[in-house]
Amino acid sequence: MKALLTTTMASLSGEAFTLDVSDSSAGEQLIQLGKKHHGFDLIVHNADITRDKNLGKMPEQWWQQTLNINLLSVIRINKSLLSQNSINAGGRIVCLSSMNGIAGQRGQTNYAYSKAGIIGYVANMSRELSSKNITINAIAPGFIETKMTKKCPLLPERWDVV
Repeated sequence: MKALLTTTMASLSGEAFTLDVSDSSAGEQLIQLGKKHHGFDLIVHNADITRDKNLGKMPEQWWQQTLNINLLSVIRINKSLLSQNSINAGGRIVCLSSMNGIAGQRGQTNYAYSKAGIIGYVANMSRELSSKNITINAIAPGFIETKMTKKCPLLPERWDVV
């Protein structure tokens, strides 16, 4: 996957850079990268995890881990980047939410909570960032079949598209 990212970014005259968003230094790592490239025009927050279990049976660490990666890392990274003016005027921030953040899903309370949090965070930040000519948006895609979603125990084997 990293090879594909590297190839794609090279074709766009860009640089592939991956990091652990749960690491408290992730924002600082991005700031250092941004200094090499005169800041960022686009930031896409697309890291997420699921830790599915009914709420009453969910271990506390699953709740915290999901919240940390899906929501709090976005807030921490943006706070770091914005405090150092690392996102250029006219820049764009895109945050992946989910339809589960709008409508919920049985067995995914932690995931839905974190994705609903993204929607609220973006709504709040959009007002502040507009004065800096930076836009922030959340997108909430529906079900996308990936390696991660294939592991979801609560999903039916067959999806009917209406």
